[in-house]
Amino acid sequence: MEQPESGGAQSATKGGAGRLKLSARKFFDKTQTSRIAVIDTEATGSNPKKDDIIEIGAVAAIREDSFIRIERFQRLVKTKKPISPAAAKKTGLTLKMLHEQGSPPSEALNDFAEWMMRINPSTYVAHKAIFDDTIITRNAHEYLKSGINLPEFTCTRHMAKAHLPELGEYTLDALAAHYGVKNPRAHRALPDAETAAICFFEMAAENPSLLDEDYIENIMKYRKQFEAILAEHVQMMMTIKDEDADAKLLGVEAPNGLALVAYGMKRRLHKDMQKKHEDGTIEQLRGKMVRQAYFMDWDTFEQFRQAEKKLKIDWMWSGTCGSFHEDPWELATCT
Repeated sequence: MEQPESGGAQSATKGGAGRLKLSARKFFDKTQTSRIAVIDTEATGSNPKKDDIIEIGAVAAIREDSFIRIERFQRLVKTKKPISPAAAKKTGLTLKMLHEQGSPPSEALNDFAEWMMRINPSTYVAHKAIFDDTIITRNAHEYLKSGINLPEFTCTRHMAKAHLPELGEYTLDALAAHYGVKNPRAHRALPDAETAAICFFEMAAENPSLLDEDYIENIMKYRKQFEAILAEHVQMMMTIKDEDADAKLLGVEAPNGLALVAYGMKRRLHKDMQKKHEDGTIEQLRGKMVRQAYFMDWDTFEQFRQAEKKLKIDWMWSGTCGSFHEDPWELATCT
């Protein structure tokens, strides 16, 4: 049994209310944390040190005994600064809309500060969190004078790079697609906050160690080191680009004396792959999946295995996924 949601704003993603609680429960069942807030801001431009906030969205999940309570916050914010063409196109917001529907910056930021104080989260989460943290702090000092006392933040993009290296791209859209989150209003603050919340809960439930910044930093540091080792010691790499790549790689055998180390996949971008829509916007299309199998000598392979055990992670380099096998003739499949 779940408690009803509160906080005014309704679920902003498709099926978001149920999915958010389901993901939050998986997370809370594996951690001691009881309060998490996830926020997102939209701004007049892309520079958090100069631009103004034009929308704030936040969602909180609170564990109360066996219940999970969801609260939401959303405000449009008035500004005297021009909205950059890129921001206007991305969000669909205009100065007229903000003038008619928005709150003065001091009022919106004060409401947000009071909401955060009431929620009192142990941490707050955002995608590209350094942007949100910088712009909220700067706008609060400018318009509130007293500022806002925010807790430490956790960045879902940082988590994704450590936990899901096979994604290759770490935008919120890519992360949402990986976890099957449907966000029909992407690039608006509340829908993006809810999307980031679901992705955060899913990643943290899969690997609670991701909440430890030192753990993530170690993974990223060792990945860079082992990527260099991998490039140096790989003796053979097979690449298949067509649609039947999976089926063709199923029959791969490691050459005598070599270990089949990894089976990975990447999606290549092509600048010439663009689609122009009737409204004049241009969509960048993504290329076909590229499958790759890597082979190296057994001594180097054993170094990778020992490092994996030391770090307690599955992989130490980006662009690959799967599992190690004792049998060099057995294919390491991506699961």
